Order: sequence, then structure tokens, then C-alpha cells
Amino acid sequence: MALHRGLAARLSLAAAHELPRRSVHNDCKISNILFDRTSGEALCVVDLDTTMPGLAAYDFGDMVRSMSHRADEDALETAEARVDMELFAALAGGYLDGAGFLTAAERRSLVDGALVLTLEQAVRFLTDHLDGDVYFRVERPGQNLDRCRVQLALLESLLAHDEDLRRIVGGATT
Repeated sequence: MALHRGLAARLSLAAAHELPRRSVHNDCKISNILFDRTSGEALCVVDLDTTMPGLAAYDFGDMVRSMSHRADEDALETAEARVDMELFAALAGGYLDGAGFLTAAERRSLVDGALVLTLEQAVRFLTDHLDGDVYFRVERPGQNLDRCRVQLALLESLLAHDEDLRRIVGGATT
């Protein structure tokens, strides 16, 4: 993880100089959307206790971390923990369609948000594993360690596709 020390600095520097604070959910994933059982239409966002001022890149990053791949969060094998470019493009397209208010700097920060949030979640899972699984609910020994491995594999995939991801969101490579 020391290899990725500079990732958070990218977002921190941008936040200090050019990124506006927005209202963000801070746990932006599909399981926090309530859907109509009949139509499948999204009705509302739930789990609002984490909502506070932050960066648009935080919510986009968490969506990418949780929805741009086909791996189970706690998979024993990490082979599927790679960014699916089709899923990423659909996710980014939908997000950007609804986020026409983003500044150019915010668009450039979106991929950094995905990188930072994926690394952050890996560290959170590892920390909980080392602390005896006291925060994240587990059903088996080593589950949080497996979650950490999935996040790290996804991070490596995101890094390998960095330029393509930035082209999709319209943000220049940092």
C-alpha cells in the first residue's frame, strides 16, 4: 500500500485549491437506493447518516469501487476484481448525465476519487481484520482480509486502465 501513497495527495491537493464542497452521500452504492419492486424504478436514496459536505469525487469513487466490476466483495479469488470498462462507461455516463453542474476540475478528479476510495476501503477492511473484525460484519474467518484483497486487485486494474477511465469521464490525466 505504500506504493500508492501519492494517490490521496492528488485528491487532497485538488480539494485544497480548486474543488468545491458539495453535499455528498459518502456511501454511494446500489444497496443504498430503494427500488420499486414492480417497476424496478429507483425511488430514493437511503442511509443518509453519512451525508455531509465533501467532494463529488468521493461519491463517484465509491460507486466505481462498488459497481464497476463483477467480483463479489469478499471473493476468495480476485480474478474478477477488475474494472469492467462497459460497466464503468455506463456508470460514468449515467453519473455525468445527472451531474451537469460539475466543474472541469471536478471532472478531472473523478478517477482519482475512484482510486482513493478503493484504496481507502482496502485499508479499512484490512484494519478491521487486524482488529478482530469489530466493525464490518463477517460470516467467516478471514472475510475482511478477502475483502481487502478484492479491493487491492480492483485498484491495480483501475490503475492499469487509468488513461482510458479518464478519457471516458472527460478528465485529463493527472
